[in-house]
Amino acid sequence: MKSNSQFDYLSRFRPRFVGHDGARDRTDLRTEIIAGMTTFLATMYIIVVNPSILKAAGMPFSAVLTATVLVSAVSSIAMGLYARNPIVVAPGMGLNAFFAYSVVVGMGVKWETALGAVFWSGIVFIILSVFNVRNMIVKAIPKQLRFAIASGIGLFIAFIGFENAKFVIGNQATIVGISKMNPIVITFVVGLMITSILIVKRVKGAILVGIFTTTLLAIPIGRLYGDASSINAGIPDTRYLERLSFTS
Repeated sequence: MKSNSQFDYLSRFRPRFVGHDGARDRTDLRTEIIAGMTTFLATMYIIVVNPSILKAAGMPFSAVLTATVLVSAVSSIAMGLYARNPIVVAPGMGLNAFFAYSVVVGMGVKWETALGAVFWSGIVFIILSVFNVRNMIVKAIPKQLRFAIASGIGLFIAFIGFENAKFVIGNQATIVGISKMNPIVITFVVGLMITSILIVKRVKGAILVGIFTTTLLAIPIGRLYGDASSINAGIPDTRYLERLSFTS
């Protein structure tokens, strides 16, 4: 079997779910780097979306942004170095909405206390995983329902992207409406079209190229023309870490 010397020093980190060693020879350092960058850029929207949702619970945007970055970085690095799986770990979209709108806003629970509940739920999930109960629960869910849940989450994430790009806005008559054309919306549409064309043409690294192109097109907004105040993410803030509460 041929050897790929360029990838040899990364062999100890190759995924465990690879079925045979031949899969190693079908990749190289360039492919791994492109895949990693694409995965990061495709999921980095969570850095802004997560604090945007949790802000409704009264949590400071910049502090949640900082926590999101730290948790995602530590968890993803641990997944790669310890579990040897090329999987990004980040806050789940959907659960944060339940936390903010159902628990904190709807039930009136303080967000500090709700965070403590999230911590203990994590402990419970770890115990369920250790004793393999989690797999039993997942297998008990019908396959069609699992596919439907995955599709629903995908549509929800797509809708979040449309909303963050200001492509869709609230409308009292129809609930959701199309916004007026502005530099932010135009940049989003152009970037989406470029990425879609590259994917259809099966260009390698299409998503990565699309993200970089859209980023370059967005840089002048708020600097040379247009208003970027609605999409500014803020700066890191660690002042609220001590407010986590483990008791009610």
